[in-house]
Amino acid sequence: MSERSNNTSAITMHRISKLKFLLIGICIVFVARLWYLQVLQSSYYDKRARRHWVRSIVIRAPRGLIVDADGKVLATNITSYNLCVIPAEFEPSESALRFLSAISKKSKEEILKLVDESRYRGVEPIVLRKSLDSKTLIEVLEHLHALTGVTVEEVPVRCYPHGKLAAHVLGYIGEVMKEELNGKGELFLGDKVGRLGVEKSYDEFLQGTKGYKLIEVDATGMPIRRLSEIPAHPGKTLRLTLHLGWQKACEKALNGRKGAIVVMDVRDGGILAMCSSPSFSPNDFSNGMSRESWQKLKSDKYYPLEVSAISGCYSPGSTFK
Repeated sequence: MSERSNNTSAITMHRISKLKFLLIGICIVFVARLWYLQVLQSSYYDKRARRHWVRSIVIRAPRGLIVDADGKVLATNITSYNLCVIPAEFEPSESALRFLSAISKKSKEEILKLVDESRYRGVEPIVLRKSLDSKTLIEVLEHLHALTGVTVEEVPVRCYPHGKLAAHVLGYIGEVMKEELNGKGELFLGDKVGRLGVEKSYDEFLQGTKGYKLIEVDATGMPIRRLSEIPAHPGKTLRLTLHLGWQKACEKALNGRKGAIVVMDVRDGGILAMCSSPSFSPNDFSNGMSRESWQKLKSDKYYPLEVSAISGCYSPGSTFK
């Protein structure tokens, strides 16, 4: 009987020993895993955690100026005001939705859908209406105190003070497309890039350096405090060989008729004037052109977007006449 009892005790002790070793092994694995996460991977998880409580808001930089040979401004920037909603702060009361709907020309349902789809953006503003006129801006500012999560954002907008003058030389700008973002980390959706003329050829030169605001937010995305701000820096000024007076004279000579004129300095090849007619206004592109207006411009039988001064085919004239 005692021998059987001893055998049972030995088996029990053996099992307890195995269990001890198993528990010790589990503890070692657990401690090793903690050490790996807390020590070796600490910087990685710290960065991931910071992304959840720190939001970076882009401050877009004004494009550089374009001036003629005498320093006269051909392309500049003006301050425009956009009506925006901050998704994390917006309180969609009936009165707020009614007011925003009237100003933005969007239905209440459209506004709610836009805000709901942009919740992940937290404190980054979403635009309801661009380029508020002075009367509408005053109306919005008067009601702003009662509109939680609604703000007016100042943005630089490209402006061509001479309208159609030298449009084919200067070109125009447009919003960057999603497929153009590949491999270009400095560009974001909503950024403007050159689409024609020197705006396109010297786009990197004219693009400024973006600034950033770092905002601390809570778990719901609500802002707590501003951590820091890096100001934006405007693009560089581009000086052309073009002379505004010569350009005006050439375009006046064409007077809207189809044709092209190029005036060149024979000493160094500098272009003093270059105009193609008919023309277009690059200002129409600065705030985004409607699909209907774009189709109308593209389908114009006189091809106003064509730079006929350099892309047209013409029979050579006689140098003796």
